[in-house]
Amino acid sequence: LTSPGRMPAGEYRLEVALLDSAAQAIPATEIWRAEPTEKVIAGPLYLADWPLVTTPPAMPHVPNVLFGNAVRLWGFDIQGDARPGQTLGVTLVWYSEGQLEQDYHVFVHLIDAQGALLGQSDGLPANWTRPTTGWRPGEYIKDEHTVLIPAEAAIGPVYLWVGLYSPDGSGRLPITNPLEGQPNDRLQLDILVIKP
Repeated sequence: LTSPGRMPAGEYRLEVALLDSAAQAIPATEIWRAEPTEKVIAGPLYLADWPLVTTPPAMPHVPNVLFGNAVRLWGFDIQGDARPGQTLGVTLVWYSEGQLEQDYHVFVHLIDAQGALLGQSDGLPANWTRPTTGWRPGEYIKDEHTVLIPAEAAIGPVYLWVGLYSPDGSGRLPITNPLEGQPNDRLQLDILVIKP
């Protein structure tokens, strides 16, 4: 389960129920109760706040590109060998400048010279743990991705792109600064050369 981004810290309980095809709860019996119940209570569960990180980690690349006037890609790093069958580690550091009203997914795309998608990483930031609606202004968020280069990838240049999009199909978060040179609301991180 992914908790809502703006869910406050505190104590919660998790209710579990099994529904039939008519969406009616199937009675369950708990070991310590004689009478059936419609739902089982798990808990208490404690939700803690994420530490507020206001100092950016050191990054070798600092593009400082703004998406949607609210999220800045402050820095990134790329690790690994660009070879067929190998993986690339991509570390992104986002800076929250304003409140987002929906949870955007981050995509990292590896594109070949013909424009075909070779590999990708896609999902909620920080391995599905930091929905963008929970980002606080002034906070830095470290977001790590792994992109597999296919074993059949051709030798030659490839392009690494990053962006944010809404999974409901409403589109990508636009790049608002700088406006020039960033087609399709995605940022080119690097041009790599796949070697044998």
